Amino acid sequence: MLSNKEVKDPQTGQSYIPGTDGDPRVWGFLKRGRKISGIAPTEYDDYFDEAAKKFHVNSKLLKSITGAESSWDPNAVSKAGAQGLMQVMPQNFQPGESPFNPRDNIMAGARVLADGMKYAEKNGGGLEEALRYYNGGIRRGSKENIEYPSRVKEQYAALYGQSNTGQNDPQQNNPQKGSAKTDQILQQILDNQRRNNGGGLTINNNTGGNAIVTSTQLGGYG
Repeated sequence: MLSNKEVKDPQTGQSYIPGTDGDPRVWGFLKRGRKISGIAPTEYDDYFDEAAKKFHVNSKLLKSITGAESSWDPNAVSKAGAQGLMQVMPQNFQPGESPFNPRDNIMAGARVLADGMKYAEKNGGGLEEALRYYNGGIRRGSKENIEYPSRVKEQYAALYGQSNTGQNDPQQNNPQKGSAKTDQILQQILDNQRRNNGGGLTINNNTGGNAIVTSTQLGGYG
């Protein structure tokens, strides 16, 4: 089991959990390579699984959001003030949660996504509406917000390619209402991309970078 205990860098005063991307001892080129390759770090898997089970959401979707939001940087802070791996706004953390603690951040992000799923179920719009809620709350409609679901879907494709979504998710051992439907929607997304986008996908992130992921990297589209 991962240690979730934070330590403080004596030089910068910034807190981090040893061995994660926030650890200044983790080589920079490894972090950059991960950002452009569509590879998710595995050190947070237990946290994603825990959050997925607790809030009845899909762990793969949580990881895809994380890739789109912060490119896996646990210390990321946006211009709007969103913080950590899943870029959660400060008001969405519960008392005692630390924005830059990976587990706390993932739990808070899953909680916001679950709220978005409930909002979409009540008001219509499906998964895309839930993702726009995650990105912008009830105040949304900007160009970035409208395009946000596509960013998450691209991250999903980069991470999982043609994989049969959901079969290996821990929460599938205890099926939840929203998880199977999410898997079905995401698989349809991937099927459409295989038919229409065999030349590769451009994976964008919120730091302004992008990478071309070829059909071979995604598992042989086309």
